[in-house]
Amino acid sequence: MAGLENRTPAAKSQESQDQFAASSTQDIPRNAFSEMMSQAKKKGPKRSQPTTEDNLVAEDTTFDPEGYYSLKRKPPKKMPENYHPRQDAFGPIIEHPEKYDSSIVIEYNQKFVTIHDAFPKASVHYLILPRDKKFWDKNKRPPYHYFDDPVFLSEVREYAARIKEIAANALQQKFGRFSAKDKPLQDVLDGVVPLDENSEPLVGRDWESEILVGIHTYPSMAHLHIHVTSREMYSERLKNRKHYNSFQTRFFVGLDEFPLSTESTQQRLTEVSHWPSHDLICWRCNRNFHNKFTMFKSHLAEEFLSWKKE
Repeated sequence: MAGLENRTPAAKSQESQDQFAASSTQDIPRNAFSEMMSQAKKKGPKRSQPTTEDNLVAEDTTFDPEGYYSLKRKPPKKMPENYHPRQDAFGPIIEHPEKYDSSIVIEYNQKFVTIHDAFPKASVHYLILPRDKKFWDKNKRPPYHYFDDPVFLSEVREYAARIKEIAANALQQKFGRFSAKDKPLQDVLDGVVPLDENSEPLVGRDWESEILVGIHTYPSMAHLHIHVTSREMYSERLKNRKHYNSFQTRFFVGLDEFPLSTESTQQRLTEVSHWPSHDLICWRCNRNFHNKFTMFKSHLAEEFLSWKKE
């Protein structure tokens, strides 16, 4: 008690205030809504994660065990100083394609790697990736100038011809049994009709003519990539007008169009300045759906059924 009596008036006053505050807090009933809002403020808002396929995020990596499309992966050791994972998700696979199985890498050599597109816009959709780091551009400018080099253009044409053949074979495996033009060949392959060695060689449908090979005028990724894709544009990944028009307008430059003259380059850049808003025109029947994408997507499904039966 002596210790309590020796306290200064200021100390006694402070103790009284503390006791009053404690008792006030205990006496006031807690408001459930206020408590909930208080806890929410403490936790802070949840940060939304980017999910657009232009950024190629990790949320869409069903065949990507090592996460080469992941934003969380570490940059490769020898990439440029201005490397950014959203712009160069291809880096690790270009450097070490041997680490990936056939569900990702189709084939590779010293100069090129070919992979399955993670967001295919058609039944068959591959990407050819030149492995030299000089084909990396953080500004993602139109990559026309790369094809001014006659040596590179010759190399990529030769390699793309091989990949086009692989894509055509994949297309035939998927849809050959539905094709009227392929039926005689399929009947022999399936053993329905015996092979007549004295008859002329069977020639089925020209599936290579159904394959597009080229680039986008404004690429979504920093590293040069050449698309090898079937032209029917039938895929659940085809989700908007921009996706379709990126392959079915002059925004898409066929490999066989290179090299472009300076005049042709300027003309093309002018033509594609508003390419995302171009009308939706069916690649097969030329019907114009304007901006009605839902209706257009249904039409593409109908055209797909007819196309594979040709």
